[in-house]
Amino acid sequence: MALKARSASAGADVASVLAELLTEVYGPTAVERILAQLEPHLANPTVADERSLDWYKKCNLYVAYPDSFWQGDESDLFILADKIDYLEQLGINAVHILPFLESPMVDLGFDISDYKTVREELGGNDGLHYFLDRAKQANIRVFIDLVLNHVSEQHRWYRAAIEGDAFYRRFFIHSEERPKFIRSEERASGHWAVYEVSDGTTIAHRIIFPGLVDDEGVIPHWRQGEDGCWYYHTFYPQQLDLDWMNPDVFLAFVDILEHWLQYGLNFRLDAVTFIAKDIESGPVESHRRLHYILQALNLVVKQISPTSVFLVETCQPLSTVLQYYGERQLEAELAYNFDLMNDLWSSILNADADYVWTSLQSSHQSLPLWATWVNFLRNHDELTLEFATQEQRYNVLEHLTPYGEVFRKGFGVAGRTASFLQEDARRIKMAYLLLASLPGMPAIIYGDEIGKTNEPAHVDRQLRYKREVLGLGDAKPDPRDLNRGRIAEQDLQRDEAQHLYQGMSAILTTRLALIDHFTRPPARMEAPASVFAAEYTADDESLR
Repeated sequence: MALKARSASAGADVASVLAELLTEVYGPTAVERILAQLEPHLANPTVADERSLDWYKKCNLYVAYPDSFWQGDESDLFILADKIDYLEQLGINAVHILPFLESPMVDLGFDISDYKTVREELGGNDGLHYFLDRAKQANIRVFIDLVLNHVSEQHRWYRAAIEGDAFYRRFFIHSEERPKFIRSEERASGHWAVYEVSDGTTIAHRIIFPGLVDDEGVIPHWRQGEDGCWYYHTFYPQQLDLDWMNPDVFLAFVDILEHWLQYGLNFRLDAVTFIAKDIESGPVESHRRLHYILQALNLVVKQISPTSVFLVETCQPLSTVLQYYGERQLEAELAYNFDLMNDLWSSILNADADYVWTSLQSSHQSLPLWATWVNFLRNHDELTLEFATQEQRYNVLEHLTPYGEVFRKGFGVAGRTASFLQEDARRIKMAYLLLASLPGMPAIIYGDEIGKTNEPAHVDRQLRYKREVLGLGDAKPDPRDLNRGRIAEQDLQRDEAQHLYQGMSAILTTRLALIDHFTRPPARMEAPASVFAAEYTADDESLR
């Protein structure tokens, strides 16, 4: 079974491949130091049964916050662990737990202040270990978020930086002088900020949260620290971007990976598009050198836990996303198929399967053997439309905005699937039947299996929390909070919820029983344009 693009099984071979990759980024002197720290893993790599390496090609993924479920007055990792049977019966064999590490919660946990400590209100590290034990007993694989791009302003690295520690200041993208902001502008793929750089030329950086953090007169990507330096942020000002051109940042994350790999975890690489950026000459997203870094990190992971995999979150044009799988050297095993997500909604809303077929053809045409797409109707944030065609974007917004909220100033729409489909159980099941009929790994966002709808009250609760508890007096309502919030026991017991859950369970458990068919693209069968009709073949058996 040849899952890897390039074999590097012996320690010496791994070291030479790592040296080749990292020299492209850090230079030979720094690479010697990195390899010296990695030497114990390179000399004694963990060996896994080859038959276990492609497990990720045969999964149904469930995505949930660590406190997604209420039980009485409690919602934590212990409660989530008690839902393992619920997930098994649904047909789930992999779970992505959204951020659970120490955080001030400005960005729902993606602003991490300690990479090795679970938030106490979620049950602490004991709560996580309990969940992982229950998941292991049920043969459910677990993904956690590895936030590579930024840390919270409360992280010890940033606190040390602004207190004058030069070593940690170099962990961050910073400038001693105020960056020169020229203007903001709308482009085909969203809202951008234009800056003048040191040589007098200009460079544009995408504004990820237009309407949430960029006000008139404020530099969209920079904040001034207490030390007088200006620090770069892609997302909220409270999340400072790390400088991946510093080899000490690479080593720090190797240490973090080592810590979590002892539990056999897998990693969703959050906001990975933005690491190793070049803010002076570009590109700011998907820079060539970030691929060397990811390939090196994945290679290190394989020495410690050979079955652990990377899922990259990179909302970019399809041709760019495909590069994250790697070519000669394995980079990531999984990536979100944002292109297909847009086409799924176009097919559903326009009753036209051509959109899905076109997307399947383009996204599977040059897919490496080890690569698998994660397919989804929407994620925990919003239904993003940044890289949809203008026609698709306007069409989706026209159909769905009445049942959700516009996000990113028209380049996304927030809301739950059930609300988008007007709480029609038949349409919800058909949408998920279509998703489950596609090659790759389907991802089900928590609550969709019971038809949970938008929760405007949660938007108000989160706004009050940010203003009153976090002291962010200028915080604005976040439309994404519509499709967040917790699931109470009474939500699960509703007759409509039970009916939909049973239907979703039938779809997903059947898919697992036939999983070998879904590891490769299907052939198209003749059918009306409104019907997705496909034929899969596995071991000379046909599935239609």
